[in-house]
Amino acid sequence: MARKNVEDLRNLVKSVRDQSFSYEKREPAERNWHQYDQAQVNEIADVLETIRDVVNIASSRIQVEKRGAGRPPVPTSDIVKVMLMQTYFGMPNRIAEGFLRLFGGKTWSVI
Repeated sequence: MARKNVEDLRNLVKSVRDQSFSYEKREPAERNWHQYDQAQVNEIADVLETIRDVVNIASSRIQVEKRGAGRPPVPTSDIVKVMLMQTYFGMPNRIAEGFLRLFGGKTWSVI
């Protein structure tokens, strides 16, 4: 099966290169530029709000284990939020750790 797919792909590429591939031109789609611009403007806020809401719901279902003396650990929910944000923005670990320090004390209520 995989061999057939490779052959089909090679034949397709060959037909495109030698211009024997029959391509049906489509009319360009109408785009509502105002909606498009608004979606771009709101994308980051929407993603961060979704991350916050989903992680808060998930973390409310988890029993928090009480620990002994010492500094309390960084809440797991904050770590998960920053990891999801890191994945969305494609940022390295060091920058994500900076965001954890920046947002950690605020528990994401401002974001």
